[in-house]
Amino acid sequence: MPIRVLPGISSEAWSGVIPGNLVCAHKSPSHELKICGRSLGQFGAAVVIAGSVFAAPVIAGEILNYDHNQSLGGADFTNRKDLVGAIFTKANCQSAIFKNADLTNANVEDANFTDADFTSAKLTNVFAPKVKFTRAKLINTELQGANLIGVKFDGADITGADFSDALIDPATVLRLCKKAKGINPITEVSTTESLMCPDAE
Repeated sequence: MPIRVLPGISSEAWSGVIPGNLVCAHKSPSHELKICGRSLGQFGAAVVIAGSVFAAPVIAGEILNYDHNQSLGGADFTNRKDLVGAIFTKANCQSAIFKNADLTNANVEDANFTDADFTSAKLTNVFAPKVKFTRAKLINTELQGANLIGVKFDGADITGADFSDALIDPATVLRLCKKAKGINPITEVSTTESLMCPDAE
């Protein structure tokens, strides 16, 4: 089946992770999707201080690696700017807080972000197939150029989220359009426009 790929990425690079026909959302200025390096198979840890969970990752060079980490539930990543290119593959981040965090180019494939808070976070060009955003807060979140194939958005709040250039399953786009509203305050693109919803002006 045909695959629409973002600039700079060969169809071979997506082999095995992108099923079926894809939708490339509203075209904003070009964003090149970069896939993070392979997981090192190492495990991070979590430190509990005064009842709060703080992530303690394995560090591979300058890339923070939370691969398969199962102890990030409720972790606080608020305002973190060192998560660019970070690895969260198959991590359990249920109820974690990522407000105003920068996860540009991060690899979060198959991670669990159920009930997580990404308000005003930057997820530009994230590699996020099969992620669970169930009931997540994606308010004013920047998701331009993200690979969102097979992602679950059930109950998620996408007010003001910008999905420009994102790769999304057609059926998922239709479901998101039913609740799309708001304008992203950073990109000034409406959520309906970024999803190319039928009723978008």
